[in-house]
Amino acid sequence: MQLFYASSKDERFFYIRNDEYRHVVKVLRKRIGDTIMVIDGSGKYYSCIITQINRDELKASIEHITEAKPMPYFLRIAISPTKNLSRFEWFLEKSVEIGISEIIPLQTGRSEKLLMKRERWTHIIRSAMKQSGNVMEPKLCDIWHFEKIIHDCKKGLRIIAHETDTHLLLSKVRLAFEECTVLIGPEGGFSAEEVERAQNCGFEPRSLGEARLRTETAGVVSCQIIKTVWEIFS
Repeated sequence: MQLFYASSKDERFFYIRNDEYRHVVKVLRKRIGDTIMVIDGSGKYYSCIITQINRDELKASIEHITEAKPMPYFLRIAISPTKNLSRFEWFLEKSVEIGISEIIPLQTGRSEKLLMKRERWTHIIRSAMKQSGNVMEPKLCDIWHFEKIIHDCKKGLRIIAHETDTHLLLSKVRLAFEECTVLIGPEGGFSAEEVERAQNCGFEPRSLGEARLRTETAGVVSCQIIKTVWEIFS
């Protein structure tokens, strides 16, 4: 099922422009009367019929709405972007494909300086939504500093990804949670002081396994572990 993203709509119609318009009209050569499936990030599928095609916009009437099955939990990942931003963008794509609710670029003591590329990152997220069928658009936050996340995030299961002396694994987390926050550090990891401060604020250090993972891989692995825990034990 081919999906198209559009954010401009009223009660009866979607208005599709820019890249999505070109894909529908120029590439797929859809015409008036054809049916297309549209998403808007709200967790719904809209079956629409093209009613009007202008020079740079098409109008599609909403004929039927289907609610997608929601994620059974809220997953927030605060992750330190990599020096090579293409690797961070790979995390964005794969985390959306697996399932994620909120993404926070995280500035820590060892993080690279970050320039937010919201438009590009939003495009990557929406493309991953269309590819995967996970049609609830995750929230992409502005950059948060480490102190903000550990003090402002007070609900649900709170994890800081870190090797522990007791070898507590993320895969062994308790299932009884509706909200989960996972902190992923930069390539040099979190400092001992940051781990201690996070623990003092209620975060649990958990290991992702024996292998030493890249930052973006750790983020994707965290998404999959949480999903697997729910699928197996719920």
